Amino acid sequence: MCVSGIFLGVVWALWHLPLFFIPQSSQYNYPLIVHVLYTIILSMVITFVFERTKRNITFAIILHSASNALITSLAFSYSSVSNLYSYIRNNQLIKKA
Repeated sequence: MCVSGIFLGVVWALWHLPLFFIPQSSQYNYPLIVHVLYTIILSMVITFVFERTKRNITFAIILHSASNALITSLAFSYSSVSNLYSYIRNNQLIKKA
């Protein structure tokens, strides 16, 4: 389960990689390492739930949807995730790659 969750997380992060290069997307200017770690952890949780519910995809869909809703609500509470991370980078709270 752990290996499959990690593998799925890496694939999931790569699937979203193009969004980091589109200025209007929510991932633009978002730290890539944060996204990769988040997707790996989330995919491990979803994989765990999927296995525990005897491979019922419904709960995996609910978790994924809840995760998207949480991230979206946090993004709107800061007016823009990309502006927040630009501010953090410009003030050297996160080192530039």
